[in-house]
Amino acid sequence: MKRRLLFNVAAVCSLGLCLASLALWCCGWYGQDLVFRGQLNPTRTRYRLIAARHAAGRLIVVKSTAEAAPDEIPPNHPWVGATRRGWTHQKIPPDNPFPDTFHFALLQWRTENMNPGMTYVVGVRLLPLAAVSAVLPLVWLRREIRRRLQHAAGHCQTCGYDLRASPERCPECGAPAAIFR
Repeated sequence: MKRRLLFNVAAVCSLGLCLASLALWCCGWYGQDLVFRGQLNPTRTRYRLIAARHAAGRLIVVKSTAEAAPDEIPPNHPWVGATRRGWTHQKIPPDNPFPDTFHFALLQWRTENMNPGMTYVVGVRLLPLAAVSAVLPLVWLRREIRRRLQHAAGHCQTCGYDLRASPERCPECGAPAAIFR
């Protein structure tokens, strides 16, 4: 029973991932979305950026840190404004090309050791992700259909009563034999 519950939960989560990746894949052909958050720590003068961008059937997640000297950050610096805004969403028009560095086959994992800090990039194509995450829900659907068909054989289709003892008419609800399987 516990295994079945775990499998059902995994299938529902996999279905959610499949639907989300399909939705992002469809939306990505009509425009690009960029969600990011910049955070400046003024005491250490460290700027952290977390960004996610999807377009052209790909999803890219970037985490970056940059160091700067305290005298390099004036009060009107873009880092300061990004820190005040928090999470920001930008809609990028579809005619704006996706960066060439993000054209990859299936999966991308990259680490760049830039002079002021580190950048981590993770990217995935959405259509193969949707196909892989659809496997568990399909297995669940197949199991459920087989279970219901096996349960229905030899039972009344109206009330579900076991008809092995009385094959002509259901003793529970009185349904005729034409409704039986």
